[in-house]
Amino acid sequence: MSALDAARQRSAFTDALRPPAGHVLGACLGTTYSLDFEAFTAVILAFVGADVEDPLNDAPSVLTTVARMRSRLRVFVNSGSLHLPGATNRLFALYDRLLRRVNIEGGAFHPKVWALRFDPVARPEHREVPPIYRVLTASRNVADSRCWELGVKLEGHKSTSKQKYGSDLSAFLRRVASSPTLP
Repeated sequence: MSALDAARQRSAFTDALRPPAGHVLGACLGTTYSLDFEAFTAVILAFVGADVEDPLNDAPSVLTTVARMRSRLRVFVNSGSLHLPGATNRLFALYDRLLRRVNIEGGAFHPKVWALRFDPVARPEHREVPPIYRVLTASRNVADSRCWELGVKLEGHKSTSKQKYGSDLSAFLRRVASSPTLP
């Protein structure tokens, strides 16, 4: 095991969400304790590989991206931890389709796990290319923070072997996505 080289091994959270070359976001389930709407806008744009200096001033890109993502993206966030913007922005009303508030009686919903499936771009030469799966787990919330965060990014293809790697993570994601006690 080697020591972390912060100069070489450091990356932004939004970079970890970007699709690999030749792929598009097929599905994403994310969980976070807190969510800032402006930071979430940058997350949404990262899913389509957009590089926008000020995402709030690029309303057409955000609108198009939200429309494309609404059936493929769900983010579960602790109910009391949505950080509303200081100024009103009609684009944020669209986020209701993507966000699910989680209210746990006597507790807080605190996991920060993202599971993503990237499908190959629909082209004849990509017919046999399998989807890429990526799991991110981090100390980072979807918020405007300048703090260093720690995390891990795991990426690969679906296996046909009988190995049980990832079964706990898979069970957690299924439970979050289908729980009758979650909205």
